[in-house]
Amino acid sequence: MVPSAHAQVAGDKIPDSFICIFKNGSIGRGAEQANASAAARSVGAAVSHVYTHAIKGFAARGPIQALERL
Repeated sequence: MVPSAHAQVAGDKIPDSFICIFKNGSIGRGAEQANASAAARSVGAAVSHVYTHAIKGFAARGPIQALERL
């Protein structure tokens, strides 16, 4: 089977997609979604997933210049 030209391979970068991690103790338990949404919105990015267990953070899509400000 030949892989599709657009298929992703583990480890490939996804353009304009980043994972942002909150500093330990910077947000309270249960506040991850609200903080992720506010942070992403403040730089014109969009949250695609919120992490609440192994890490506290979120995946976001947006231009690197905007996300670097976080």
